[in-house]
Amino acid sequence: MIMSSTGGMGVDMQRAVKHLAKTLAVKRNETYSKVAGLVRCQFSFALARAALMCLRGSRSLYCTFRLQEAFEGPADLALQEIAGEF
Repeated sequence: MIMSSTGGMGVDMQRAVKHLAKTLAVKRNETYSKVAGLVRCQFSFALARAALMCLRGSRSLYCTFRLQEAFEGPADLALQEIAGEF
């Protein structure tokens, strides 16, 4: 399934969203158009979050502690970590 960050969807993704929206609309007794818009919006935000995680990395404690060690330790240690020699 293909979905772009601007909202474009491949054929398989369109089918999946339509099926999901139809199923949720029947289950929740709501109109299809509102549910379909909500599903598309949720997929778009999930895609944006995933892209942001790829660009920025995770917020794990390990990453935070490693960065603090690099800035608090001697300059040689920080340069070794940046160069990948550590």
